[in-house]
Amino acid sequence: MKHRWSEILAAETITAAGTRTIDIDLADPISRISVLVKLTNNGSTPTAHPAAAISKIEIVDGSDVLTSLNGYETQALSFYHTGYEPYQNLIYLDNVMALAQYDIYFGRYIHDPKLALDPKMFKNLQLKIVHSLSTGGSSPDSMDLRVRAEVFDDNPPTPDGFLQAKEIYSYSLASSGNEYVDLPVDAPIRMLMIMSRANSKAPYEQYNVLRLSEETDKKILLEGYTSDFLKVLAGRYKLYTDRIYGSAGTSGVAHYITPTMDAYPAINPEGTSAYIYAETFTNGGQKTIYANTTTNFHGLYTGQAPHGALPIPMGDQNQPDDWWDTTKLTKARLKITAGSSVESGSTCQIVTQQLRTYQR
Repeated sequence: MKHRWSEILAAETITAAGTRTIDIDLADPISRISVLVKLTNNGSTPTAHPAAAISKIEIVDGSDVLTSLNGYETQALSFYHTGYEPYQNLIYLDNVMALAQYDIYFGRYIHDPKLALDPKMFKNLQLKIVHSLSTGGSSPDSMDLRVRAEVFDDNPPTPDGFLQAKEIYSYSLASSGNEYVDLPVDAPIRMLMIMSRANSKAPYEQYNVLRLSEETDKKILLEGYTSDFLKVLAGRYKLYTDRIYGSAGTSGVAHYITPTMDAYPAINPEGTSAYIYAETFTNGGQKTIYANTTTNFHGLYTGQAPHGALPIPMGDQNQPDDWWDTTKLTKARLKITAGSSVESGSTCQIVTQQLRTYQR
């Protein structure tokens, strides 16, 4: 077999917030690293989406940062990278585990021989996971953390480089405000991702108009309304589907889901004749669920824009020569105009996925 699964971190139980630093001692090229968490809930009142339990995943080589994303960003980018949801199960019940996975891809696809993370090209490769277990799920008081890598084995290839993913900018949104973001020009950009996760707003209500330009607007690559781009760009991808398991009653219980636009439920009571119903439709990542009597429920939520994210793929995603080569520019800029009534206290993040080549 030409590939293998390696365990970078065996399952360990964590009961307090902190940072886990793990040496990456593998010698062969790595195609994907997966961080897996199991959150043991301490109640049935949701506090946040389980993905919030991981506030940062970094891969570093000394001071050189190769990957830097939070849990929401990792999940959204993984979906737009592959077209499939990373595994998770949104369970919001006392003493039951909520499950979440965070996948970091270094190639265009799994086992890409041309693009992979080659540990031999670095001196002190480490994975840093910043976690706050009580944040996600339903006030968890314990978390199991495990890390796996998919690695080339027999006759490993010599990759040309790898995909580097980072949050390059984050700012507080102000209604109708304009923000100018200078994009990196040190390596070609394969994908941009703009995101703003809000409880009660769709992405287009948060970041309403986008303009992408070269050399201080000398050339406009993209300009228009986020709502149009969500239909055209995000519409290339299948709908995002969540599995959800929780508790509801007559007063309603707010639950957190991944898709934030056009998300529709299919939910059923568990083992009773009760009936379950959702609030009047709203966009955003929080849904209040009601029942005519207190009962557990399970079901699905299906929609678009995971965690409020919009992808902007730069050219044919399988052809590096077709990606946006910003190294030929002196300035690449993204202008974002916020919606007229953004959610209070909300932020917006910009993520880049770039081609980083090895100097052998």
